[in-house]
Parts: sequence; structure tokens; C-alpha cells
Amino acid sequence: MIIRFVVKNLFSFNELTEFNMVPSNGTSLPHHVYKHSNALSTLRMSAIYGANAAGKSNLLKAIGLLKEVVEKGTIDGFFKNKTFRFNDVEERIYLGIEFLVEDIKYYYGLEIEGNKITEEEFTKISLAEYSNDVNQKDEVIFKRTHNGKRIIELNENLKLNEKTSADDLKKAIEIGLAQDNELLINRLAKLVDVHDIRNNRKEFNDIIQLINWFDIIFIIDSKDAFSSVVLKDNELKLKFDQVLSETIKGIKSTAFIQISVEEYLKELPDKYSDSFLKATANFPINHIVQNSENKDVIIQKNSSGKVSIEQLEINHENNRSNIKKFKFLEESDGTQRMFLLISILIFFKNSNWVFLIDEIEHSIHPSLIKDFINKISKEEDIEGQLIFTTHDTQLLDLEILRPDEIWFAEKKPDQSTTLYPLSDFKLTEVMNIEKGYLNGRFGAIPFLGDFKDLNLEDSNA
Repeated sequence: MIIRFVVKNLFSFNELTEFNMVPSNGTSLPHHVYKHSNALSTLRMSAIYGANAAGKSNLLKAIGLLKEVVEKGTIDGFFKNKTFRFNDVEERIYLGIEFLVEDIKYYYGLEIEGNKITEEEFTKISLAEYSNDVNQKDEVIFKRTHNGKRIIELNENLKLNEKTSADDLKKAIEIGLAQDNELLINRLAKLVDVHDIRNNRKEFNDIIQLINWFDIIFIIDSKDAFSSVVLKDNELKLKFDQVLSETIKGIKSTAFIQISVEEYLKELPDKYSDSFLKATANFPINHIVQNSENKDVIIQKNSSGKVSIEQLEINHENNRSNIKKFKFLEESDGTQRMFLLISILIFFKNSNWVFLIDEIEHSIHPSLIKDFINKISKEEDIEGQLIFTTHDTQLLDLEILRPDEIWFAEKKPDQSTTLYPLSDFKLTEVMNIEKGYLNGRFGAIPFLGDFKDLNLEDSNA
């Protein structure tokens, strides 16, 4: 679970800005609050509103950038030309995320100057505020700073084996960590793999938790197609087809059909054929990929080295029970988007993944998107988290979202983004939140000129 995220001097964020999934004192929709065994609570959803160019998307981009950097193990090239443009003095970028894994609270932070990491920290956060144990303290797993001199601090329990110390591990890291743009977590992950202690050394469990946690964060855009994962599971496919047929009129079912490599290449533009053949030659055995050009295609190489291709087909049925097959890319943008959203809904019922979706209503009818969010809202046994940006004001409904699940992004006079939740405002039980927002009560709306006074005629005509 995401608890909170902080960002500074990145995209449209200037000063240190916080977004969080921490419930306020409100009592509405109590099943939206995950109560963890350590007495800490987190929220199920968050909807982020704001005018165009206010910075809503930048929040998701910032979280996605941190995920990508951790996965790549380096900051090299990721932050070039991404600082807040209106700063007169060059400031350092900062990204930090607080998260929960197996009821343990962690914080990971990264400070960057140019193409150099000036600080990286990973801490197990004390839960003393939630318990009666006054002796609980934050526990630093590792910390590295570089302000003229590189300093590395490691938890004393981090050792390669029983015969070595944390200082020995620190020396091994310092020798290998030659580049200032490489993450310390990346170096530690490599040591864990090299020494085969991933599965049998509890001292490195926190390191593994950090690496694995970023794997359950999914930044969704129009290129993603999680439906392939769902549709390859027979049990999940039945649920998917049922929801899809109830949602999109005329669709009966879906199926993955085996096609030959030759058939597939005929559908590709010539410029992609050679690159496809070169790529598949280097595929690991049993490696499954989903082609970025054709989201409906799954490619796999078996143990004998043979490449197999499956293509998604959608069965449409008319009022005379005639069935015709359509390819996924022949469907409308809205139908393709619904494949994604239905897949996410199913994952929410079966995993604790975190989904971040920009403009969730993109290409979707307003009634459908409200039904989708309402479905997630009403379910009692959802396990994941959903964070999305939207302009759809009909979702500003306190029977669907809690006040602390509604956030606003507003651009300040200096062109930086500020974030704040609806729960910061004094609300009444009879208040119409949608109307209040559109009337500017909560800010974060565009200020447009008076169109009736706008002269669109060419004065020189």
C-alpha cells in the first residue's frame, strides 16, 4: 500500500509537496479504510481533480519515474530537463515514498543534483505512534550521501555471511559503486543475487521487500493491456467475459487464437518485421511478451526454441444469434479501454496491486465510468489501491468517494503545483460537492475569459 509520496523540484512541483492515502477522521464509507494489524490505516482510492496543466498527471508521472529508476538501478538520463523551470537558483530534485508491506512501514527517498545521487535513504519506520511501545525507533536499513564526499551507512545486520560484518559489505559496495548515478539499492540487489541469499537470509528481507514492492505499482496509459493476463487464466476469463458482455452491447465472449509467425508478420508494417525476428531470436525460453504495436498479441518461446503467437479475438453476436469475430484493434478506443478497466477490477478482487491511471474516463461513456468507480466503491473485499486523475465531476459524490479520497491539483501564481484533499474543507451533510467544485468553492478549476466578449473575427479581413 502507498501511504504517502513527496516530491520537490520535479515537473511542475517546486516546493516539497505531499500526496497521501491516509484516512482523515471522517466516518463515511468505512470499508474504504484498510485497517492493518499494526493499527495503521490506508485508503482504497483517490481521485485527483484540477484544471488542464495544473499538474495532476505530473503526480502520477513522478511516482512512475521513481518506480522506473528503482527498476533500472540508475538515474542516468531520467531527470534531464525535468526540474521546475521557474527556479532562479538550481535546486535538487527529491522523491520519497512511504509504503506498507506485510504491516511493516517503510520509507525510501532519493535526492538528485544533475546526474548525481546526493542522498538515498531506506528506513523501516517506527510504529510507536500506533502502539504503547515507547522504545520503538526508526531503523535505518541503508543511507548514502554525497556532498563532496561519499558516505555509506548500513544496518549492522546486513552482512554477506556469518563470517563477515556490515563493514565488509560496505567495502564491497564502495568498490563496486563506481558511478554516482547508480542506486545503492541496485548494488545491494546485485550482491543479494550473486551470493544467493535472496530466499534464505532474513537480514536482507527489507531489501527484497523494497525491490519487490515496486513490481506491484502499475502506471496505466493507453498502451497498457492487462487483459491478456486475465484472459489466460480460465477462472478469471469467465468473470471477465461476463462483465464485458454486460457492459458492451453485442459482445459475447473472448478467446486467444493460435496464429503462425508468418500470419503475424503479414499484419506488421515492413519496418517492424526485421526487428521482430531479431527480438524473438533473443527471447529467453518460456518468456512471454505482449507486443507494444499490437496489444492483442502474446508471444512466447517454448523449451525447444519455437516461437508461438496467440491473438485475441472478440466474438460479437447480433439479434439473430449470428456470431462474427473481430480483432482487438478493430474495436473502438472505448471498448479497448474497457478491457483494461475490467481487468483492473478483477485484479482488485484478487491482488493487492496499486494502479495509477491518468484520465480514467478517457474514451469511456460517463455512465460507464461512474458504474466502474461505483462498483469498486461498493465492494467490501477489495484489496488493492486505485489512484486516478479525472475531469469527470459526476464522481464527486460522497456516496462513492470519501472526502479524504478526493484531491485537488491547483497551479499557483509561480506556476508550481499544490495538492490538497477535500477533507481540508468544512463540509455539510447536504452539500452538493459537484456543484460546489464547479462553482469554484474548492479551487482547482480553470479560469476562462468571457467568451461573449471574445472577438474571433480578423480585424484585417
